[in-house]
Amino acid sequence: MIPAAKEIGGAEIHPIRADGDPSEIAGSIAEWAQNDPTLQLKRRVRQGYTWRSIFQRELLPLLDEI
Repeated sequence: MIPAAKEIGGAEIHPIRADGDPSEIAGSIAEWAQNDPTLQLKRRVRQGYTWRSIFQRELLPLLDEI
């Protein structure tokens, strides 16, 4: 591990071995991305709070009532 990464990232880093099997590294990264609560929140916000989704969820029903 790069010492600066550990110093900056602390417990929030996800260390991987650079000399590991590429498919194992990819699997490790994918598993981490699926289980990390911060990434899950970012994904939910990106998907649920676009202008299109806000319009469809909040404004379009109001326009349909008119």
